Amino acid sequence: MLGLVFCHGWGFSHEFWNNLKESFRDYPCLFWDLGYFGKRSCPLPKSGEWIGVGHSLGFVKLLQSGFSFKKIIAIQGFVNFLGFNQKINHTRAIKLDKMLKDFESNPLQVLENFFTLCGTKQNCKEFDKLRLKNDLLDLNSSFEHLLLNKSCLVLASKEDPIVTLPLLKDNFPGYPIAFNDHGKHALGFLESEWCAGQIKKVINE
Repeated sequence: MLGLVFCHGWGFSHEFWNNLKESFRDYPCLFWDLGYFGKRSCPLPKSGEWIGVGHSLGFVKLLQSGFSFKKIIAIQGFVNFLGFNQKINHTRAIKLDKMLKDFESNPLQVLENFFTLCGTKQNCKEFDKLRLKNDLLDLNSSFEHLLLNKSCLVLASKEDPIVTLPLLKDNFPGYPIAFNDHGKHALGFLESEWCAGQIKKVINE
């Protein structure tokens, strides 16, 4: 039986998958936690065939693990957050730079603004500022080389204000992309039933 490894994106915890995990209770599952709000836990499978499911930056984290996934699914993911296209890159770099500066002075406000964009919430009473900041800095890098020769499906929201349609087309030329009309930047949480259906199609292939 195939197993699944789930990794949430920046600013979230393993609880991001709470609405989706019930759909996969009959499958071996590992839910990573990047340690933004508690203990970091990113176990790798020891054997068998596994599908990686990564939300946003979590998709990059799965690629960086070096594990040989049978297939990898990007839920609102990317390999170059700023974009390869010069115009897209310039605009997004300005926004990311501002976010980094604002995070340095008022990280809680940046997190709250981020969750408003995502259309969801996260308990932010205690957080690891350094870990969050370092992962924001990583968004300046390209991880395209990690996706080479990998079988990948992209799940996307048409109303995502962060991983936008132009960025998706810029990052994933030639890869299949399935679109949902809703979900903002929390597709795996807000549209969990749809995401589960898309993932199960991959499992049944």
